Amino acid sequence: MANPPLPNTFVQVEDSSSNTINIYVGESGSNRVYQIQDNRTTESLSLITNLTVGGFNSGFLALSPDTNWLVTSNSGNNTASYIRLTSFYIFNKYSTGSGPEVLVITDPM
Repeated sequence: MANPPLPNTFVQVEDSSSNTINIYVGESGSNRVYQIQDNRTTESLSLITNLTVGGFNSGFLALSPDTNWLVTSNSGNNTASYIRLTSFYIFNKYSTGSGPEVLVITDPM
């Protein structure tokens, strides 16, 4: 039996206290991360912004414990990118070991 195809999209959901949900979707085919806001009061979805993350051929997204930043593992180029959510700006990028696949974000306290 053949192996199933690998997924090419990865989702992280942030439940906000302002009656909205922010949904972050990484799309490996285009190396982009999309931020979608779900406004639960009007039941509407709107694409807020999107951002290119190089080497995101496959990987995972994780939200920081304080929900201030997002981190992606970019297995295409063996890096991790840190994205500030207030500006949706990549504020840091680190080299990792070969083929990063799983990220665990821990609270330093």
